[in-house]
Amino acid sequence: KPKSVLEAPAAGQESQKKASEVRGKKGFQQENQEDIPGHVLDRAFLLKHHRVRKPSDLCTINVSGLKFSKAKEKDFKHFHSVIYINASENLLPLEVFHTFPTLKELELAFNGIKTVYVKYGDFKFLEFLDLSFNSLTTEAICDLGILPHLRVLLLTGNGLTSLPPNLAVTEQEASVTSLTSRRYILRFPALETLMLDDNKLSSPNCFASLAGLRRLKKLSLDQNRIFRIPYLQQCQLRDGSGDWVGGRGSAQKEPHSMRQPKSWMFEASDEQPDYTVLPMKKDVDRTGE
Repeated sequence: KPKSVLEAPAAGQESQKKASEVRGKKGFQQENQEDIPGHVLDRAFLLKHHRVRKPSDLCTINVSGLKFSKAKEKDFKHFHSVIYINASENLLPLEVFHTFPTLKELELAFNGIKTVYVKYGDFKFLEFLDLSFNSLTTEAICDLGILPHLRVLLLTGNGLTSLPPNLAVTEQEASVTSLTSRRYILRFPALETLMLDDNKLSSPNCFASLAGLRRLKKLSLDQNRIFRIPYLQQCQLRDGSGDWVGGRGSAQKEPHSMRQPKSWMFEASDEQPDYTVLPMKKDVDRTGE
């Protein structure tokens, strides 16, 4: 009798354990099914996924690897506190995130991005942008140049074979009243770090494109096809009087190598700042800066 009494609860406990395991598996499956997105990133999913009640409570977003392909841009304007987003390994374009009011860091690696559509006023506070392992075109890289506060840009593994020759400067009409005059606005005015490793760059002309990035401090060209670095001669812009346009404007003469434009916006009539690749007539095997 004692033995049977002891075995009965054990059998009951085993059956309860199996039942709890089944319930646990069902609950886990239901939870996973709830987490699987319907390929649309919106406000309701962000609140549920990050377990917050209202958009203002959310500061960082991580939807990496959830295979989103669409997003409701209008829903994002309510997330005033979000400064960081990790949306890597999805199928989302860059422009769907422009409605986040205070976004500073955005990771979009492995999203199959080829082109970008940004306009002046988008991503006002964006400082860090990771577009690694996409398929960006040279035109798309130029379009990124209008982001005013972008300091770090990661373009690793995009299969780039060349860089746009006008990477640093874009031309626009100065005003409606003066159609003959033109102004030149520097692209990437705040860019300090540029990662171009693991691409297919080989032409020495890429150095001429990069030379116009005035604030650049860190550049990575690892794992490319570059075999020599050309000599570069800087060509500055002068106005008719011989002074540097947008420069210091002082009467004191400075050495030629020390004269630099002070402003990043220039006005001219016929030419723009540029860099020239000089041929290496002597010591062709020598690497120079």
